[in-house]
Amino acid sequence: MSSEQHGVNRWRGRSGCQAAHYGIIVAVVVAMLATASGARAADRFWNVASGGDFNANSNWAPGIVPSILDRAIFDLSSGGYMVDFTSNPSNDRMLVADDNVTFHLNS
Repeated sequence: MSSEQHGVNRWRGRSGCQAAHYGIIVAVVVAMLATASGARAADRFWNVASGGDFNANSNWAPGIVPSILDRAIFDLSSGGYMVDFTSNPSNDRMLVADDNVTFHLNS
């Protein structure tokens, strides 16, 4: 008997309840992984028209620096300000909408 046939026969020997239980476990794990990866991503909005450090929680709404999955959004409609990058952050995306912002890199 080939190994492929052996695997098929092994599942045929299981009760329908055991096979259904295995299928439910796989579905739950897949759903948990999909939810966990998507639940953490968010839009983070710069909220200081006078500028400041990109890595300061207080400069972002809702008080959290954008992470690797988040989108950093600059949309204050201001006359201009500077954002200092004192480290090398990684974000999913950056959006400068209606704003006049200067990025001061490696400050």
